[in-house]
Amino acid sequence: MAYLSTEKAKSIREKIKAEFPAKDGWKFSITCKNYSSLYINILTAPLNFEVKERDERQLWHNSDFKENFPSDQAEALEKIAKIARSQGWYDKSEPMTDYFDTAYYINITIGHWEKGFKYVEKPKKAAKQAKNNDVVSLEPIKTEGLELIKYSDKCYALFGHTKPYKDVLGRNGLQCAFNYKLTHPVTKDKTPGWIVNNAKLERVKQTLSL
Repeated sequence: MAYLSTEKAKSIREKIKAEFPAKDGWKFSITCKNYSSLYINILTAPLNFEVKERDERQLWHNSDFKENFPSDQAEALEKIAKIARSQGWYDKSEPMTDYFDTAYYINITIGHWEKGFKYVEKPKKAAKQAKNNDVVSLEPIKTEGLELIKYSDKCYALFGHTKPYKDVLGRNGLQCAFNYKLTHPVTKDKTPGWIVNNAKLERVKQTLSL
């Protein structure tokens, strides 16, 4: 006789939500009904399962998802199904003879007839900014015609042949500020260059291999 305890259902719920956290755009409804059936509804996901609003798509948990879904979606569904079967699930049923013997029933559904399904883009991780006290270089750094030199307590200046890197350095890239008449800290000449604030210094150095 199929049976799923509250404790086992709770363990499955916790494992799924740990593997697919809400911070990444996942939301589930995971319930146990009649102490025999596990219901898993995927309500939101960073994968577009293309389920219409107020609609749902029921799945057989033991099927080959790769036949009907793109690789990233199939991989996620396989993980969910594997966790759902992690509490001693088995199935010795023989439907042809009306013999049913399974540990518990598993129902996986994308969407919900009332709540529907929502595709959400995975939140982008914010770029880690360098702290001011991490900036220790006081000497100019030169490479391939470029010179990076401390300009003030808050920023550095990049001089030299920067034209090939203007798109990377500009507003569509690292968002540094270009100035035609920067005063070179060493020569005191008016020189075209880029202002690089301390928070972006490490990213500029890594991008330009300085």
